[in-house]
Amino acid sequence: MNLPFKKMNYRPSVLQVGELLPNVLIHEKTTYLYDFIKDEYLMILLLSVSCRSCESALESLVEFSKEHTDANVLILIDAPEREKELLETIFKSYQICSFSSEAMKEQLNTGTIPWLYSIDKEGFIIKSYVCGLDYYNLAIPPYFDYS
Repeated sequence: MNLPFKKMNYRPSVLQVGELLPNVLIHEKTTYLYDFIKDEYLMILLLSVSCRSCESALESLVEFSKEHTDANVLILIDAPEREKELLETIFKSYQICSFSSEAMKEQLNTGTIPWLYSIDKEGFIIKSYVCGLDYYNLAIPPYFDYS
């Protein structure tokens, strides 16, 4: 039986595990992405308040943050300042920086959001995937698992 369509696995063109994530300028003219790396890893969540799927990623992050207050998490969000400040009150132990959706796509090579990159202390990607309740739950990356 020939179907008139093909089933395809969709995976946007993004940086893959083992590649180096660019050390882009994050905050004004002084802070670069790698400045946020502590210890062995950094989890970077790329979100936007105008993205419906990002709502589920934020819900997942709320649950994750209850058990992992000491996780090294950087949230890059495309949001008005007022909404960013609200997130800072919710996620007190995580870093939150404004970053446009366009910059996420151009500078960090994300084909879609919500997206999560986890990088090791040298900036190499150890996890790269769509995140949120509808997708994958957040997890502390195994430090040296490059599978």
